[in-house]
Amino acid sequence: MVQFGRVAPHPTRHAIGPTRTIPHATQLVSPPTIGSGFAFMFGMIATRLKLSPLAGDLLAGAVESAQLI
Repeated sequence: MVQFGRVAPHPTRHAIGPTRTIPHATQLVSPPTIGSGFAFMFGMIATRLKLSPLAGDLLAGAVESAQLI
């Protein structure tokens, strides 16, 4: 876009103005992150109970899939 022989700024960009928000995919990133955290915690608990860490990971998957968090 050219105005009076100068290049006009892009309509969505500000030279110094307010900060622009970057679209984050929080809804896509948070479930695997939370699931990994639960898998780690439940795996550690299962290890302390002398069970296989896989049992804790499976329990964490069941809790997350049931959305009991």
